[in-house]
Amino acid sequence: MLGTDSVLEKATDLAQEIHNVPDPQCERILGMCVEIAKAVQQMHSLQQEKPGDFERLVDRIDDFGVRLWNESVDRRARATAPNENKMLTVIAHLRDVAFNLLKLSAHNVMDAKTNCKMMGLAIKAGKSWVDAGDLDKAETCYDIASQRLPPKFQEQQKDLPHVPPEQASKLTALLFAHRAEREWQKAPSAVAFRLINQATSSELLELLDDKELSTIIRICVACGKFAEKSPERIQWYTTALEVFGHHSNIAKKPRSGLMALKAEILMDMAASHFSLNAVDTGEKFINLALRECPSLLPAYYLKCKILVQKGAQPFLLEEAFEAAARNCPLAREDAADFKIFMGMIHILAKHANQQSALKSIDTLLAQNAKGMPGPRRPYEDKLIISKLYLLASMEMEAGEAVTRVEQAVTEFTTQEFGPSTIRTCQLIIWQAGDRASQAHRWEDAIAWYKCSLALFLDNPADVRNAAILRRKMAYALFELGRLEEARDACTQAASDDDISAVNEFLFFLIALEEGKDDKALQHLQRVPQESGKIDIFINAADRAFKKGNKTVLKGILREIVISDIDWTEATNKQSLLVILRCLLRLTKKTLDASNDVALYEEICLYIKKSYELLRDWSQKDAGFQPEVDWLFRMSWNLGVGAATNSHIEVACRLYEMTSSILQLFPEQTVQTLQSQKICYFALLVGRVTLARREDMEFAEQLQKGDSALKSLRQTIADLRRLDATLASDDDPALIQSAYLEFEIKVKMRLWEDLSKVIEFADTINAPVQIFERMADIVTRHNCPSAVVFLTVQVALDAILKRDPSFDLGKFSQWFRVLVRTALVNNKPAAIGLYEQVKTIIKTSTGEVNYPEDEISWLMITACTNDYMNARTWCELALSLADYVKESAQADEMRRSYAEILESVPTS
Repeated sequence: MLGTDSVLEKATDLAQEIHNVPDPQCERILGMCVEIAKAVQQMHSLQQEKPGDFERLVDRIDDFGVRLWNESVDRRARATAPNENKMLTVIAHLRDVAFNLLKLSAHNVMDAKTNCKMMGLAIKAGKSWVDAGDLDKAETCYDIASQRLPPKFQEQQKDLPHVPPEQASKLTALLFAHRAEREWQKAPSAVAFRLINQATSSELLELLDDKELSTIIRICVACGKFAEKSPERIQWYTTALEVFGHHSNIAKKPRSGLMALKAEILMDMAASHFSLNAVDTGEKFINLALRECPSLLPAYYLKCKILVQKGAQPFLLEEAFEAAARNCPLAREDAADFKIFMGMIHILAKHANQQSALKSIDTLLAQNAKGMPGPRRPYEDKLIISKLYLLASMEMEAGEAVTRVEQAVTEFTTQEFGPSTIRTCQLIIWQAGDRASQAHRWEDAIAWYKCSLALFLDNPADVRNAAILRRKMAYALFELGRLEEARDACTQAASDDDISAVNEFLFFLIALEEGKDDKALQHLQRVPQESGKIDIFINAADRAFKKGNKTVLKGILREIVISDIDWTEATNKQSLLVILRCLLRLTKKTLDASNDVALYEEICLYIKKSYELLRDWSQKDAGFQPEVDWLFRMSWNLGVGAATNSHIEVACRLYEMTSSILQLFPEQTVQTLQSQKICYFALLVGRVTLARREDMEFAEQLQKGDSALKSLRQTIADLRRLDATLASDDDPALIQSAYLEFEIKVKMRLWEDLSKVIEFADTINAPVQIFERMADIVTRHNCPSAVVFLTVQVALDAILKRDPSFDLGKFSQWFRVLVRTALVNNKPAAIGLYEQVKTIIKTSTGEVNYPEDEISWLMITACTNDYMNARTWCELALSLADYVKESAQADEMRRSYAEILESVPTS
């Protein structure tokens, strides 16, 4: 066996060789790390066999470990895409070997400074394994650091020196933060939030320096970006900002990158709140982001969207764009930035005014022209198209608009643009002419059509389109009485497109106006046989009739067919409604005295008939809205009365009719939508209640309940769009609907839909009781074990995230159900649950601890489960033994574990 000197010499040579290996050769470096790790194991054995010989080399071993650690630092600084992921694995191995060397060299050094140093290195080594994706090795490193902490924080080994409380607190905060990151990457759960909350307690943050604070901030940001749900992302970012605020001086170091990071956090916070319709909060965060980093272009776009959602004044949108253009000049070929600017221009055109949008386009064109000389500039074609579109659609004096478009077209035709861009500009100006023509602004229409024709080319498609445009110009000239010019335009169009029904109709109009009857009829006879021929003849007949030309009219009538018109006689609906109102009042009075369910049938009939009459009545009639309002109140009150008297099925019918009546109001106001929401919620509750009865056809009731649920959600969405102040998730109807939807899906056995319902409840921050009711119903029905597992797990997560003072006893009982379910079909998941509960037990602080009898149950269940993986389960059971009092059961488990180890064959 080689001596310590030889082993160390061999490892040192490998380290020197690693130093000379280029970064891309990751596999080669990893192989050398494995060889060095073997050498470290040999040195560890020699330490036991020849301690005197080993002590002589302690300084060299320490220096060797430091050099390897520095090597990992240098390579981390150089790691870039696309080789970054492989390099992170290399760095993790380098630090792992370096840490083991330093731990070996410090085995007899028991001062507090060295102990703190080793704890810090263990945490960093664990972080490198997290970055590399090996979370189990990361946990091993964190456990090593945890074992060196004082008893207040973790169980400390007896042979380690005392650590000063302040230093121990710092290391505790960092350890909790890194463990939170590992837990979140392993499987996003409430345990990670619990750990980060412990790390960022005020008493710990007070002791941390800037570097340590920035480490925690970056961990929170990384976890926030990893989160899929907005509420969880907000929680991580909020924690990061709280740490920022704790020592504001750390954001004043421009080279640290923390100022830009803080701005991105604030922008992501704004986006997350905006996605939840919390626009006021979103605006607050976006303003803070721009204050931190004025050159953050996406933040300006998000600010515009928030301002629009708030209904802000147009000048605020203009100011936002001006600030963006000033602070974020458009780069040469930055497609992403250009897309953002175009999005802001679209918002200005739609929600501010088109003049502001046009000014913004000119600003970008000027930036392009100034910064990018040459015949073609990036994005200029899109800017020109947008400019023409705005000019063509702006509300300004037509002559000015046409003049400005002509100037733009003149400049446009000097550039070399593709056919697609040219055709788009043709269409924009063409449509402006069509709008002018529809408004009978004939001079304007002619000017627009001429502008469009200036862009046409000689290809066949443009020749046909030019013929269509000339026909449009001919009709405008005809309306102005300029018959010769109209005839010339038609003749030019005919030369491009020989057979055209519209062309012949235009020649007919000109001849009719000139009094040339025979020629007019000849042109009509030339109209080709096609689907629109009858319409052309009807229009021609109308023109002849208005002109009083009976000769032409008779000739046209020979060719057309008159369709019968069905006239409906009007009835006096209001008189009938008065009669129905009297019937309703009389029947209700009788019902109040007798509570006869048969009377409800009469009432439903009267309400239905009244609804049908109102539905067919003109909404413009002065008596319409009072009638609808009266019928709505009557129907609702009768439904409530039926429900109060336990006539649930009748109540549901009345609620359905009430919702239909509410839709008759000509305008949906907040008041009517609130009434609609209550009506749908009552209907939903009624249908679910009926489905619980044994004498009802539950499947039909569940389907009707599901329909009411969809209507309820749509009404709530309409309310929020109508009034932004109502965009809150604490609506009792919305919250209770989450559980009712869950019950419907369970009873309809729609297992795949349950995860979406749970996610919705989590998104609206439903209280813990909702999740507990969900867990209760799946345990009482014959649900698949996977459904039970998911639901109970979500309930436990809700308890951890939303109930800081949750009852550990109650929590442990739900956790027992979760473990039992996992052990049936998903034993790997059960192992993960044991890891989670072990973390909760280890990190629990306070007067109330995890119930000892539940820990014992977990131990016994683990030890008696899955004979094929007995060793793993025994290790899990024994890892919990330290948290219960010594017992015969624990001793028996240890003996069983020893027997398992003895039964494993050795090589």
